Amino acid sequence: LMQDATQLGKTGESYLLGADRRMRSDSRLSKDPTLLKVEKPEAYAHLATGKAESLETANESGKTVLAAATPLDFRGTRWAVVTEQESGELFAPIADLQHQLALYNLLIAVGLAFVGLW
Repeated sequence: LMQDATQLGKTGESYLLGADRRMRSDSRLSKDPTLLKVEKPEAYAHLATGKAESLETANESGKTVLAAATPLDFRGTRWAVVTEQESGELFAPIADLQHQLALYNLLIAVGLAFVGLW
């Protein structure tokens, strides 16, 4: 279930994190097993507070990611369900929309200038 990357793009992933900040599921982006091997210190605050939070941080490859975590209590053990995606990929549709709007505004301005000159 944690390997499902529906609507997460190429850089997004979801994983379980234990109270010791070690991954309880394998990363879909890593070729090597990450189960109980990879430690995620930035997500520990989500486990300690017991409420859902989000943050912007760097991943293992040094790229900026947006991460969202929510606590999961299961039989007296608190885990966190964490989903993260690189910021560049996450905000790409917004940047594309900004470029399209700028182009449309330019075309409208040029059209209005020709109408005004006519």
